[in-house]
Amino acid sequence: VHGEQQHDLVMVPKRRRLNSDAEYDTNDITQQTESFTSAKPFPHIILNSLFDHEHLQKVREELVDLDFELRSTDSMELFRTDLSDCASTNIAALRNRLYSQRIIEHLQSVCGVTLNADIVDLEATVIRKNGYHLCHLETITTRCIGFILAMVTEDWKESDGGHIQLFETDPSDNGNPTNVVQTVQAQFGSLLVFRKSNASFMQISEVFSTSQPLLVIQGWFHSRDAQHVAVPSHVIVPPTPLPQKSADSEEAMAALQEWLKPDLLAAIEGIRDQFVEDSSIELAPFFLEDRLKNVLEAVKSSSTWTLVGPPHIQRYQRWTNTGEASEHLKSFLAFLESASFRWFLSQITNLDLLDATLELRKFSQGNYVMKDEHTQQKATLNVVVSLVDTWDEAGGGFLTYLGNDQEELLTVVPEANAVVVVFSEPGTTHFVKCVNSEATNDRIDVMLSFGVDFDAESGENAEEVEEDE
Repeated sequence: VHGEQQHDLVMVPKRRRLNSDAEYDTNDITQQTESFTSAKPFPHIILNSLFDHEHLQKVREELVDLDFELRSTDSMELFRTDLSDCASTNIAALRNRLYSQRIIEHLQSVCGVTLNADIVDLEATVIRKNGYHLCHLETITTRCIGFILAMVTEDWKESDGGHIQLFETDPSDNGNPTNVVQTVQAQFGSLLVFRKSNASFMQISEVFSTSQPLLVIQGWFHSRDAQHVAVPSHVIVPPTPLPQKSADSEEAMAALQEWLKPDLLAAIEGIRDQFVEDSSIELAPFFLEDRLKNVLEAVKSSSTWTLVGPPHIQRYQRWTNTGEASEHLKSFLAFLESASFRWFLSQITNLDLLDATLELRKFSQGNYVMKDEHTQQKATLNVVVSLVDTWDEAGGGFLTYLGNDQEELLTVVPEANAVVVVFSEPGTTHFVKCVNSEATNDRIDVMLSFGVDFDAESGENAEEVEEDE
């Protein structure tokens, strides 16, 4: 990701196998406790001597025969299945071993906590090529000690991806995560154990292997007392607001003809009818080709991009106006900010547009925007101007809108010379799916957001309500 710092890659040490009746060495416990408590960026340790190698191979054979459920959301692309009551012989034996009194007592000594042996919280995760689990923080109250047991094949390599990555946090920013500072490479039989806290942000990076998926068993040891962990508050730095402008129809049409396809200007009434019916519309081709070609070249050559975070909410690059932009880019952005373009949007949506913001964004590999339930507190009109030459849907990067009950309302794949206009009622949210390694170019767009004078109770534009009365 553009702007990321370098971080350490942790190679798992060689395994020392113990049989189930072996006693733990007191010196080992002391060393492990010191290693756990001093680990950065938060307490964790990698244990490699808890399970018999041959038994784990049998567990793996049983895992690949189970049914897994797809979890495709704003933050993950993976498959999961619950193992808490799985009856498969070797999986059940491993579960009993994991939650045995002996293991729990050992972890209590190492981690310095008291665990509840009565709760089994265990599942298996499969992540195929291009899958991942983005930066996240566990908040379920009684979960205390987490663990991830790698069940990959013996020949899993660093280049196969699927690394467990730990984030450092910034105390000056309410403890929000910043960058990955440690990466643990998956190795068969290695067990990563970590303590949940306000700082235990982690992710599983994209899987690149084409021959086999990442396979892990993960779970939690619960405490008897609730441990309240809250995602740190963070004020999202908004794009610069735009001044409200107005233009008459003759002035607006003259300006629009310099940028937009003539067919669009001749079809305003039909576009409006479709938008009013569907609350969204995609218009393509939108801009005159010669004008757009110059803009695309100017955007691609620009170097004034700033990384936007924090990573548990978003990770993309925002264009910053340093005064060095080309004339083509300046004139393009000025047009999007203009009273004439606002007039056009008002005409095709039949909405009274209020305050507005504009943001030029670039999504490179590993960039995304997660859904944020707090962003749509009021009715909003979003206008997404796509600035890509081409886009392969396999590369992710699509824009999805979700309703109040998280049902999918609309998904838009980036398209050359296209503009998407979406009306969002209060309570809706949206996200940009993580751009993965299948993408052959950056996903670049302009996001325009307008406040709308909207009557939530009647579901009508407030201006229309007044006219009806």
